Amino acid sequence: MNIIEFFNDAAVELPIKWESGSFEELISKVLQNYLKKVSALEEEPLNIFYDIDSSITKKIKRNIDSIEYLCNSIKNIISIHSCDEKSAHSEFDSVISRMVNSIQMLNSDNSLDKQTLLSTDPLYLYRMRKNKKGRVEPFNIKEIFHIPFNEAKRIGDKGRYSFLEEPCLYLGRSIYLCWEELGRPAVTEFQVSRFEIMPNSEANILNFGYRPALLAAMIYKYKNDIIKDFTDFVLAGKLSVPIAIWWPLIAACSIATSKDKENRDKIEEYIIPKMLLRWVKKNNNGYFGIRYFSTQINNYLKSPNLYQNFVFPAEERDPDDDLCKRLKKIFTITEPVDYETAKKIIETANEPKTDYIKKPKYHEEEIDLNGKKVRYGDSPFGLMEIALMNRIPKSL
Repeated sequence: MNIIEFFNDAAVELPIKWESGSFEELISKVLQNYLKKVSALEEEPLNIFYDIDSSITKKIKRNIDSIEYLCNSIKNIISIHSCDEKSAHSEFDSVISRMVNSIQMLNSDNSLDKQTLLSTDPLYLYRMRKNKKGRVEPFNIKEIFHIPFNEAKRIGDKGRYSFLEEPCLYLGRSIYLCWEELGRPAVTEFQVSRFEIMPNSEANILNFGYRPALLAAMIYKYKNDIIKDFTDFVLAGKLSVPIAIWWPLIAACSIATSKDKENRDKIEEYIIPKMLLRWVKKNNNGYFGIRYFSTQINNYLKSPNLYQNFVFPAEERDPDDDLCKRLKKIFTITEPVDYETAKKIIETANEPKTDYIKKPKYHEEEIDLNGKKVRYGDSPFGLMEIALMNRIPKSL
């Protein structure tokens, strides 16, 4: 099995569906199958220009002891959690601390995302909020931020990355994803703002945002294209090994939930993601958030940026407005727009007025909108993103 076959294998692809048996049985089976696939990896030269296949495979095989340790640790943590949550959290922190050097390879910092060499799409993030019933006036930028600390009692813990009565800032890489995550509200029923990470903010993000099949597609493209795509080469080379090493943890955070989750007292699929978010909130090694792919949408190999979520836990409360001091220093935000406002902005400016902003590549991709194939840039979401490119983000 070569590296492309490995990342494309059904036992390695994510997210995972839990269809039968206990949760512990599911995790045990998933991790056991993964170890078998790692063991089956074989070196195979990819092309005469650069043996990326063999290089990645060698590094993965060299870390098989770490992969086995992580698999066994996750199974143990889930087993402990059923009877002693405090001990399970302590064990999780110990495991991550032991492997912290390799988790740093999954760092996605602000500078990486803004380098055109490594990312052809600018790092624009979006937050959508449904309109309040009967409210006509637009939200202000503080209202579009995270739920303030003085309203934390209305925060539940039914989300994958969430804590009871603890605010977090949730952002999407595209407005389309925000719309999907909010349950597809009518286009007249929400407002959106664009967020940017401030330069030199040293904002390190744990990068769980790339599915294995995407890595396979990137390596395959590099192998077969006559004109080599250096972007794919750099990203595949940078991400493949750490994602393979940390796959057991990424998999445990990427189990699709059933529709009955609201009726369950404990959502076992969320045990590990919540532990990971708690570890990040402790500000271990400078991380302040997690990038992760949506488990709700599967068909996005061409444009992964369309389907990446971000979560940033709020920490120190600012008494002036009950928002997180640190997050306010890291992000700038545009005034929110609704669909009608966005259309008016576009009518007066066919191209963004701000020269430093460029349209993301995924605006040329097609999305399925109510059963019809629509170019993203021509969809209501693309229109609203272009409108927001005409608004300069502000500091809170």
